[in-house]
Amino acid sequence: MKYVNKEYGFAFRPPFFDKFNEVKDNGPDIGEENYPQKYITGVGYDYGAINGAMIVGKNGSMWGMRVLYYSGNKWLDNDDFVGHMGSSSANTADGSFAHFTSGPLSVKWVRQTDRSLILQASSRKKLRVRIIFYPCYDCPGELSIEGATVSGRSPYVAIVPGTIELTDNNAVFRGRYLVLDDEKREYFHAMSYTPPSDSANGAFNEAIMEFVINRHQPSVYVYAAVGDADIFDAELPRLEQVQNRIETSELRYGVNKTMGTGELGAPVERMFNSILWSRVYYPYLLTEIYTPKRSVLDKHFDITGTGENCSAILGCYTGVEKAVQQLSYTIEDKIMSVFAVWHNYLHMTDKSDMLYSYRKLITLYPPISSPVVADKNKNEVAYKWTDSPLKEKFNPAPMFSLDMSCVKLFAFDVLERIAALFGLPEKDKYAKAKADMTAVINETFWCEEEGLYLNRYTTGQWATAIGATSFYPLIAGAVDSAEKLSAIVNNLTDTKKFWGDYIIPTLSASDREYGKPSKPDNNGKRNPPYLQYRGSIVPYVNFIVYHGLKRYGLDEIAASFAKKSAALWTANESDNVENYSVFLPNGKRARSDDHVSTNGNMLALIGLQELIDVEYFRPDLKDAIGFGTFLAGMNSVSNLKLAGHVYSIEVSDESTALIMDGVNMFKGDGGKFVVRNFVVQDGGCDFMIDAKQNISINIVMPSQSKKQVKYFFIVPLGKSSVKAADGMVNITKIDV
Repeated sequence: MKYVNKEYGFAFRPPFFDKFNEVKDNGPDIGEENYPQKYITGVGYDYGAINGAMIVGKNGSMWGMRVLYYSGNKWLDNDDFVGHMGSSSANTADGSFAHFTSGPLSVKWVRQTDRSLILQASSRKKLRVRIIFYPCYDCPGELSIEGATVSGRSPYVAIVPGTIELTDNNAVFRGRYLVLDDEKREYFHAMSYTPPSDSANGAFNEAIMEFVINRHQPSVYVYAAVGDADIFDAELPRLEQVQNRIETSELRYGVNKTMGTGELGAPVERMFNSILWSRVYYPYLLTEIYTPKRSVLDKHFDITGTGENCSAILGCYTGVEKAVQQLSYTIEDKIMSVFAVWHNYLHMTDKSDMLYSYRKLITLYPPISSPVVADKNKNEVAYKWTDSPLKEKFNPAPMFSLDMSCVKLFAFDVLERIAALFGLPEKDKYAKAKADMTAVINETFWCEEEGLYLNRYTTGQWATAIGATSFYPLIAGAVDSAEKLSAIVNNLTDTKKFWGDYIIPTLSASDREYGKPSKPDNNGKRNPPYLQYRGSIVPYVNFIVYHGLKRYGLDEIAASFAKKSAALWTANESDNVENYSVFLPNGKRARSDDHVSTNGNMLALIGLQELIDVEYFRPDLKDAIGFGTFLAGMNSVSNLKLAGHVYSIEVSDESTALIMDGVNMFKGDGGKFVVRNFVVQDGGCDFMIDAKQNISINIVMPSQSKKQVKYFFIVPLGKSSVKAADGMVNITKIDV
């Protein structure tokens, strides 16, 4: 065994000392848990090859194959594609089919078996194309090529994950090793069905096939597999079988893909494809993850926590089991970890693994009710918001942090709910801590004069800068009176403060620092052109504020908020796979590699959530969904996989219809309405509804007897609680 040290993130380790290398013969014992134990294939899984696929052997070897084409006197590769993939590029949640396009090039990938895949490269004009085969991620594989056949071998590659600790700036890894077993071998095999015009071993241990695609040869087909030595003698699928498989897989994708219409629903298809193209194989977890920044990942696989948690929230719609796995190394993130844990597990039917996250969270958030204090550097105020005026660094006095105190209260709320869900003894402690922390936030941060929650100095003096964190008490459940809620809404919808064409700015537009150009750095560079948090728009902040509005039943304002968020995403829509994590106050992208991120898709996600999603805050903790919107116009989403079911929804100004698992389950006619806390029971359901007019409801519910139970009734104008059971309907008016 050879133990290759892969620690980094502290003194004398990469990336601070890139040439550090340590190889030793001894280390921790290696068992089955240190290998993948299954074959993993996926398109785009090599973070450095969005134009390729990756096959991982059950014994850890990692192989890639990517497609290049010649244009403009250069070979176009990953860096040329990552921000400019065609709008027709597509991927599937199960990895069975992917379609990559760029310019004249079209590549289709299909999983043949659990350890093999096939590709078809085509072009609408004469084109030189290269397919490059290579070992990935420091895998010490060896490759050789002869004509149309590639052969490779690698020692077994085990992983010792070590421990991970997040700091305010980076991740610290200790005890992490890549372990090579030179006495055992795993193999790679690839073959082209068409002889290449040229083939050779390239630099960096690559094997290269080159083709000329033209009208005589409109497509190139390649098969690749990983496994034991028997893959070299295995019978390969015939060309007509390969062509058939690709056509069938593409047809199946077209029938089952998630798509939508309208201001809220139209972004869904491209958003999902962007999320799916953000999946990479992360060797130190032995699984796929959703990464926020695939274009700038380095060989050290550095992480920040906040970005990965946002990606996990997005990824749960296309692979919740994988999204949940990446929470294991992002739980210490102080901004989004609690949101990611709660959101992802609410989308799972089996929540038993939530206990792993719970045990970590209770060490980070013990039930102690006190405001979070920031010292003179104001690190915990507007946490991780670079150059934010909310930090008020001109005043060195310590300050209570509104945003971190609200996250703490939200954590107490989530931990109480998890404890109740599993019958854990900490429930009462967190219930008391939540009540006490709610009182602390209102006593500490509520400013009657401004009608808002504000940061405050420990001396009692109010902070002068107002930002989006003033709305964090909504998601935390801290707003304790109707008067405060009304005042908060008035500030949010004030066009001179936050309710502009693009929302939500991190700094009030009334602040004199709003939108000011940035100061040059030591190299004279101004990028982006505005200081990062002086009125910029950050997708995860929109996500937090939107769910706060939904928590307090402010569905009309939430609908407008969702529309503005989705509109900002759509206004920046292009053929890019990735979006941006920060937008400028004028709604334009902060065009900097530092901000290229799939997490910009959280803006489009809010549009989807406005139409249908799981509920966060049902009091009895039953799995529930909410659907419908007060937004005018037609919106729809079809084939959305959600918490074990497949939904389609169509909303117009006159009706809302919901289909679950192919059954026309719910139809309401007569005007706009919103359904919250909808729970399916045997032969019945219960929910809350807010209607703008009297609404005629038709419901068809499944039952264990396999006979559908039908209900027809009218709900009155306003808010009502509805329970349908045993063929009877009970409607209770809710006083506001």
